[in-house]
Amino acid sequence: MTHHTRSVPSVAFAPDGRTLATGSCDSTVCVVDVATGAVLQTFRHHTRWVTSVAFAPDGRTLATGSVDKTVCVVDVGTGAVLDTLTHHTGVVLAVAFSPDGRALATGSCDNTACIVGVATEPPSLKRFAAEWLVKHGVEV
Repeated sequence: MTHHTRSVPSVAFAPDGRTLATGSCDSTVCVVDVATGAVLQTFRHHTRWVTSVAFAPDGRTLATGSVDKTVCVVDVGTGAVLDTLTHHTGVVLAVAFSPDGRALATGSCDNTACIVGVATEPPSLKRFAAEWLVKHGVEV
């Protein structure tokens, strides 16, 4: 699969295993059909490198993190941005949905991990500083 113009630091399978999301240093995210290699969607929602991608358990929603310090939550079918989260002050290195899809965890170079309630309006936010994580046995 050679659908990006720069390196690809992040990949994630959809829960059904039929599609793959790829996040690239060319600032794009591609959703690819695993069987054929065809690009189904290309998202250009970030202004800098995409460092992390994660599908929600339903496979219809994708979260992406970037060097631009934002997290985008995207409808995979339409490409519409459902939300842009700007709670980090550093590069977003990791995104992960909870098993029920109602929360999104994010990790950043700002020394915090956050849990965002994506099923709430407005989204709820819990921020965990690196010191709290270390105190509770989480390696950072």
